[in-house]
Amino acid sequence: MDSRARSLLEAAEGTKVYASIGTEGGRAKVDLGQGDVLDVSGIPDADVAYRGRDGMDHLVEVKNTGGGTTKFEIHQQIERLGRWQRERPPGAPARAARYEIDSQNGWEKIFLDFQPKKMSAAQKRAGAEPPRVEGSPASKMADEGVGARVAGQDLSARQLREMDQAWRGKSRAERDAAIGSGKMKTPAAALEYLGVS
Repeated sequence: MDSRARSLLEAAEGTKVYASIGTEGGRAKVDLGQGDVLDVSGIPDADVAYRGRDGMDHLVEVKNTGGGTTKFEIHQQIERLGRWQRERPPGAPARAARYEIDSQNGWEKIFLDFQPKKMSAAQKRAGAEPPRVEGSPASKMADEGVGARVAGQDLSARQLREMDQAWRGKSRAERDAAIGSGKMKTPAAALEYLGVS
């Protein structure tokens, strides 16, 4: 089941589920139904928004694979999602933001470093160094309090931090062996292998 279908199942009764919202598409405020408006003014583009059965407003950024989270620009979106989650208006429902990775194939790439920013040919000829972001998508999500869901398995910001730290504490040979042996194939297997509950 893909992320949008799961969101429909998690949405509160009588609530609308939105796809492709944000300031870039001219949908910074959306009517969730029953007079409830969700403001995503600080988010240029998000994939799914809804009010959940848990009473919280949810904002979801979807990637097909873990590799999509390592792009340089993603760190900014993680920061925006974290800020949106923290800065809710008084009296508004609690907010939850997450990254959703539809496939478990290559999902462990969220523990890799962010890629450097792509540079123009002119910048390369000039010998400029590409801008870099420290850390991994998992560590950035943890810093911002943004969770993840991988192929239906929820990972809290705390779990992401502990998994990232355990992964980075392993040698390159240990990491390669873990991937080759299937110890990182699924989030559940990785939690066990990395000793995180």
